[in-house]
Amino acid sequence: FTFTIDPASAKDFDDAISIQRIDNGWRLWVHIADVAHYLPVESKAFIEASKRGNSFYFPKKVIPMLPERLSNLICSLRPEEDKLTMTVETAFDFNGKVKQQTMYESVIRSDHRLAYEEVDDLFDGKAHQLSPTLVQALQEARMLSRQLSRIRRDAGYIFFDLPEIEYEYDEEGFVHHLGIAEETESHKLIENFMLVANEYTAEM
Repeated sequence: FTFTIDPASAKDFDDAISIQRIDNGWRLWVHIADVAHYLPVESKAFIEASKRGNSFYFPKKVIPMLPERLSNLICSLRPEEDKLTMTVETAFDFNGKVKQQTMYESVIRSDHRLAYEEVDDLFDGKAHQLSPTLVQALQEARMLSRQLSRIRRDAGYIFFDLPEIEYEYDEEGFVHHLGIAEETESHKLIENFMLVANEYTAEM
């Protein structure tokens, strides 16, 4: 059972997660879209992407590093579509300690696309329309994420909770209000799980 959690306005879903409770803890799968499969080194798309370096996000416009057909359609981990990914699989005990890790090429099929707000509503005890299977997976993910946050704090990690600006527009497309987006528990959950994958990838 696999799902993505992204901003409500997101069009490219580049990571997905799966989680199961096992006898002595949890098993977490972090799936990252395998964009490299579609970008052979020295291809025109690879050379252009290398020049750009990254995508540039403006309030109402994005200048993408990759062609939109690639980033928003072919590689995006959209529900009910088979997608090529790289997966980091990690077994944890109930204290959040890593017991075993591995990485491999995979094909996934996301079951659900979630927005951060939906997950936070669930965590805050608000009304929701999520399936029991999804609720169970999110609650297990929440428990693991809290253990990972505790471990990082105890290890002396520095948490940068920097504010992010949110733009609101009028009907003519002009900015009429600026707000501050706060980092919620759903954001921290995804951040913790991405760090698990990134740290293991760096070690490899």
